[in-house]
Amino acid sequence: MDAKDSKKPAWVSQTKRIGRFFDRVEKRRASAACIQGPHAAGKSTTLVAHILDQVRAKIPDTPVIYLLPTSLEVSRLVEYLSSDEFNEQLPAKVSEHLVTEPPEEDLLPAGALYVVSYHAMLGFLDFRKRFPFGQRAVVLFDLDANPTTEGELLFGRLLEWAVSCHDAERPAGAVVTISPAPSARTEDILKKVIGRKPDLIEIPGAGGLLVPLSPMREQWMEEAKELLRGAWDNPPADHFPGRVFIGYQLADQDTVDMNIAVVDRAFTTHKLCDAALSRDFAAMIDTTLGLSFPLEDLRHFVSLGLVEEDIFDRRTSHIVFVTRQATKAEILREQSWLLKSNCYLEVVFHTKYQQGDFERFPAGSDPPGQAYRGDIFWTALNLVGQWPGKAPSALPIRSPPDNRAMAEVMRRIIVLGCITPPVGVDIGQLSAKGRLMLDTRRVLQDLGLGGIDVHAAHLLTCAQMQGHSSNLQRVIIQMAALLAHGIHTMCTKVESDAQAYLHKVVVLDADIEEDPIDCVSQRPFSTSAEEILDSHLALERGHCVIKNVTMIPRGLIRQVGEQRGIPFQALVATEYPLRT
Repeated sequence: MDAKDSKKPAWVSQTKRIGRFFDRVEKRRASAACIQGPHAAGKSTTLVAHILDQVRAKIPDTPVIYLLPTSLEVSRLVEYLSSDEFNEQLPAKVSEHLVTEPPEEDLLPAGALYVVSYHAMLGFLDFRKRFPFGQRAVVLFDLDANPTTEGELLFGRLLEWAVSCHDAERPAGAVVTISPAPSARTEDILKKVIGRKPDLIEIPGAGGLLVPLSPMREQWMEEAKELLRGAWDNPPADHFPGRVFIGYQLADQDTVDMNIAVVDRAFTTHKLCDAALSRDFAAMIDTTLGLSFPLEDLRHFVSLGLVEEDIFDRRTSHIVFVTRQATKAEILREQSWLLKSNCYLEVVFHTKYQQGDFERFPAGSDPPGQAYRGDIFWTALNLVGQWPGKAPSALPIRSPPDNRAMAEVMRRIIVLGCITPPVGVDIGQLSAKGRLMLDTRRVLQDLGLGGIDVHAAHLLTCAQMQGHSSNLQRVIIQMAALLAHGIHTMCTKVESDAQAYLHKVVVLDADIEEDPIDCVSQRPFSTSAEEILDSHLALERGHCVIKNVTMIPRGLIRQVGEQRGIPFQALVATEYPLRT
């Protein structure tokens, strides 16, 4: 499929190889292919449209399903694929075949294109106990640049579907992965499960940087602030200097005052995320995110070459928070935002590092991702829940990057009583406690509260299951809150009372139904009980935990609250200042 525009996307050079793959899909019964290509090569737009044309022409009675990591990516892509701007380029309109919701009872119609997120597809599977398609389907799987537990589970279940096509009547099943870089782990599991080495279709592109580096001066923080202030002081107009994205979360008072949005993995499911990316003058982007899409007026990206993330530390067998050097793949993903800007000829990629530094960065083309770093415990529990009693080597999943780490995690969740002990080489099964822990995490995710530490979830589960008194339950829940949010949310060493700041308020009340609240204000709290109760947080929310804000005895706080008729229950970490 050639676009009418004179500038053809990079994937067009592989049109013949793509065509040969779809020529053989029905004959092979079950097929797999890996399409790899650089950012901004048209993989998720014009290539998807071309694949739909191929399927409609060569594989009758077959829908196309495109799986994306987040709902935000789905909504943005569906909007673009439905637009006149996009469809006018094509020989056949994609918008006429788009399906936004799965059918209630029947399967997807032949020739349809269904774009859906990992989470939505897993939800459909859990509810319907089947995919919304039969043994005739082409499934495009957009590999998350930061693999998640959901992505690993869905990919495994998709491979099980592909295997079932071998024994079906008149099958034509194909799994096609789409990624910016090769993934040996993906190719290995496709060959193992499908029984045939996947077709490798490599889209040519620059092997190095996509946008020239523009190193900042030694006082890089001031230079970054100048960019932010320039965009903040000049709203979009004729002389607008362009929007600014920063590939790191700057904990700085100036960025707080400008109310710059932070776009991280938890925020990508939030309804405000699209607005923040589309209209805000600036945003701080979590570099572990695998998304990027067309944006207007984006002219500047500030890259510090650093990544903050949770990892599993085998020395302590705990999840720890680290700051590490970014990989080349992560830097290229940062640059991809600029490549998809409507003013890409004017973009500038500001860096804290030099060209020589970038050349020494690790490649990072096949990352373990959050699934095998901060969420490794949850990944293990989900794998046991999905495939109970199976040997690890028999699971239809990509191999863990660190088998020793995974073995240690399995040992720990057995000790915690989350799964039954293994029998021989087979893994055990989820216990009632393990199932309740997974349910707890799903509830929190569905409420938009993000993830939770597995040990905090274990404590919450114990509080529910073991018939403790209400006082003991309260203590256990407080311990879980400390694990989930850190002891700094309860107390911090300060030089003086006037230096005590409130960074986060965590709600802990008897009904334990309240949500965590991120406090926007960074002003110091007073040491007066009356003034504390006058604060907007106390008045608007009623129930909150006070962190290092006052050294007033808790009895006085409660007494003043009762006198003023405010349903306020404060849990103060200590009655006296913690001084350095």
